[in-house]
Order: sequence, then C-alpha cells, then structure tokens
Amino acid sequence: MRPRAYARCLLIVALSATGWGQPPQQTVESQGFGSVVGHVYCADTNAPARFARVTIEPVEDFKRVTPEAKSSSAPAHFPSTTLTETRPDGSFAIEYVTPGTYYILVELAGYLSPLTEFASDEITIPPELNEKRIRTALQQVTVVRGQATRMDFRLERGAAISGRVLYDDGGYVADAPVSVLRKEKDGSWKPFSDVALSRFHGQPATDDQGHYRIAPLTPGEYLVFIDLELFSLSTTGVILGGSRFHGDSTRAMHIYFGDTARRSIAKAITIGKGEDRSDADITVPISRLYMISGVVTSERDGHPVNAGSVLLLDALDKSTLTESSINMSDGRFGMSFVPEGDYILKISSATDSILKTEYSGGRLMSSHLNPIHMYADTEQPLKVSGDTSGIVVKVMEKAGDSDEDKADSGKDSPQINY
Repeated sequence: MRPRAYARCLLIVALSATGWGQPPQQTVESQGFGSVVGHVYCADTNAPARFARVTIEPVEDFKRVTPEAKSSSAPAHFPSTTLTETRPDGSFAIEYVTPGTYYILVELAGYLSPLTEFASDEITIPPELNEKRIRTALQQVTVVRGQATRMDFRLERGAAISGRVLYDDGGYVADAPVSVLRKEKDGSWKPFSDVALSRFHGQPATDDQGHYRIAPLTPGEYLVFIDLELFSLSTTGVILGGSRFHGDSTRAMHIYFGDTARRSIAKAITIGKGEDRSDADITVPISRLYMISGVVTSERDGHPVNAGSVLLLDALDKSTLTESSINMSDGRFGMSFVPEGDYILKISSATDSILKTEYSGGRLMSSHLNPIHMYADTEQPLKVSGDTSGIVVKVMEKAGDSDEDKADSGKDSPQINY
C-alpha cells in the first residue's frame, strides 16, 4: 500500500495532467510551462520499469526557502514537488512544470535509489555536510519554457537477503520487525538506511509464516536480526473511535542470524552486487529465553531507589542486549527474553526522585522527576541459566552529592507534557 502522502501527490499529478485549474483551450506553451518526459528501464532485464515513481523537486525547495518565497516563484495552484508513476511501457510525462532547475528521482521497489545511502533524519533535517552529499547523489534536470526535456533512466537491482524465522519448537515468528546492520570501513556496525528499506513498504517484517525479505541492499557485510518485544496498550473506544491511550513496552531483544542475542558472536552475511541471498534463516531459542527481575537499593540504608536505568551487557564486548527502567513505586526492574549465559548488569543514572506535577483548570499539563539523591553507576556480574528473581543491586551515592546539589539537580529534569 502506498503511503498517503504519495497518494495525495498522485492525485495532484492526475489533476494537473488534465488541465486542473486552467481553461481547456490553453496549451502548456501558452501558459509558459515546460515538461519532463522519458523512459525508465530495469538494467538487469532490459524490461520497462512499470509503475516506478518519478519525482521532481525544485532545487530552491531543497534549500528550504521560506513559504513566502515559494509562493512568489510559481502559481499557487501548481505543486512545487510533483510525483508520477511510469506507464506499463516504462514511459512517463510530467507536464505543467514551471521553468527552472529540478532534482529528479526515480525509484522502484527492489532497485537502488540515490537515497539508499542516507537515513531519514539525514534527509529531513540534513546538516551541511550531508546536504552536500545528497546534492551530489541526486540528478538534476532543467525545464525550459515551451519545451519537453527528455530524461531516460536505467535502474540497478539491489542485493537482497531473505529467510525464515522460527521458534525452536517449530512455531512461526510472525509480524516481527527485521533490521540489518552494515559493517563500515572502520569496522563498526551501523544501521542500514531506513529510507532504502522502508520507503515503499514500511519497516520490513516477517509474514504470517515467518518469511522475510530485505531489499534493496548495496554490496557489503551485514548482520540481520529480528526484535522480540512485549507491548501493552490501554485506551478507550477502540471499536467506535479512540480518544486517549497509554502504551508500554519492554525494550526489544535482538535475535541475530546465527540464533543468538549477542552481536559479538552473530554470523555476518557478505553479499555482492545484485546478489540474492535466500538462506538467512533465524531460530529463536524460545525454550531458553528467561525472565530476570530484582530491585535497586541504596547501599547506605537499603531503601529502594526509585528512578534510573538497568542495562544488560554482553560480558564479551559490553554491548547492550536490553534495558529496563527502575519502577518508581518500589525500585524494582524486570527483563524478558534473556538467553542463558554470562552478563554484566549495569545500573545507570540512578536517583531518588520526587514526581512533580502541574495542573491547569483541573487538567494535568506536565509532570517531571525531581532528583533529590544521585547515585554512581554500578556494574555487577550476572549468570543466567533459568528464570531469575530476587536480584539485589546496591548503589552508592555520588561523592559530593550535597543537600544544595540535590536541591539544584532537579531544575532541568525531563518533563512529560500532556
């Protein structure tokens, strides 16, 4: 299903193509516009790229000019960015285009896009360096009044990784988000472009029988993983229309190709240009995933600490497998889907805090935690071989945490607005 934004754009394009807002007898030339036409082909098959997206956007718009400047440079009833789709023969035509210089982008599911290398935040709010990279990656077209500018394209198929995800008892892992990390030149692992993977169909996920496919990918070395996550939701009017809701979730535990939650021993997959790797099956060891729980207390007097984070670290490389928050009411914490093995339990940013709330007209407007005692980060080893409860982690107050410091510490604490 196409995103709604694109559907709206397609409607605008269709209306524009039929002379929307203009007298039927006027021509493109008489109105002072030009057009962009061409064909798009698939390089791997030489076949037409059917229903590929063709988008043009003025270079000035890309510079994020003010709305006032945009409205003065073109008739208000013509969109500045236009998207259309290729016909069954691979051809496209974008008419009623104001003369000027445009970026032109052609995309088709499974084929590489110039945006493949960029994350969504790099595109929506690009810092100067990334903006220069994006400008270099995108192709430009100049539209001349009264002329049809021709642009033809050949799309390169991206590589793909696919497989099946099952529980170790044979059950299907359905509707589980699937992600990939790519190995960088410096040896680090970074998420592959969310733009490339989700621009057409959203976040990749397993189907009802556990199958998944991730494409398009550039050549390289990858780690593939799925997320296990518990989510609960309380709301009103699900059937007849909701008004308010509150959601809560347990942070996802990654299960990598190689059937492990540990990135340090996960199996990497190397793929070449256009390669289709279809054997990346993942088994989730559901029979060997456990729950752990405990409480964080003050070493000084043993009272429960009521705020902070609890992280479960891989004992080999200290990467974070999962994390939990300390419960404000009793200082407890809990984690799900923990495989057996040796870990490090880390307590971070622990505090004794008071919940401050603000009301206006009887309505809760905001709330925030006001720390009165702060504790040093603490680590302790943890061995998991089954469900484990009753863990006690003692934390020490930070040195120099004077009464004056405690009073000042809450001035810039996070707020929750309603």
